Amino acid sequence: MFDAYNELKMTVLFAGLTKEEIERCFRMVRHRARSFKNNEMIFISHDNFFNEIGIILKGNVFIMRGGTDGDSRILHDLNEGDSFGESAAYRDTMPRDFYVVAGGACKILFIDARTLLNPSPLLADIHRKIMYNIAKMIYKKFVRANFRVLHMSKKTVRDKIISYLQEEHGEPRSFTCGGKINKTQLSDFLNVDRTALAKELTAMQREGLLTYSRHSITLKKHPYQTR
Repeated sequence: MFDAYNELKMTVLFAGLTKEEIERCFRMVRHRARSFKNNEMIFISHDNFFNEIGIILKGNVFIMRGGTDGDSRILHDLNEGDSFGESAAYRDTMPRDFYVVAGGACKILFIDARTLLNPSPLLADIHRKIMYNIAKMIYKKFVRANFRVLHMSKKTVRDKIISYLQEEHGEPRSFTCGGKINKTQLSDFLNVDRTALAKELTAMQREGLLTYSRHSITLKKHPYQTR
């Protein structure tokens, strides 16, 4: 059985809401929960109009977009507590070739956007808080998108790697690739060739700047110490 408060108290969308407010909201808003396997498609834009907001209760997902060359690109990597679909809920039509895929085993709560964003007068006070949280989520994704442009603008593969790790953690520390984003996905996210990424990681490990394995990258020196 879905436990609204315990499942949602740490999510961004319902931040600042009390237990009574969350439970009252879910008595009046249509919702469903579903689990997905690694790489399973959660949603694809040209199949149907997406009128739900997805909240990641467990695991992580990737927002992807297909390219004209047949390849896909990662636009956003989202983790537990994050949401997707909130901006699409305001559109009359969905852009084509966007899709959401599970980055590992995950559990998603889908909330009907129409009943959440156009609530009855009984939810007016809750609605104001939720709208504030949605504005913060959209801003956060805008900032992340700008950071990605910054990473991709770096001239060398090494600087792209360092820029990404610095933005993720702020200070040198272990970065878990497996279960969040693997090296193939990282090369896609940074828009670099996978072989070139692996070659640069090996070179940086040989120089003592980092250690890496299939599951983690650990920076050992200041992230802006480049060649």
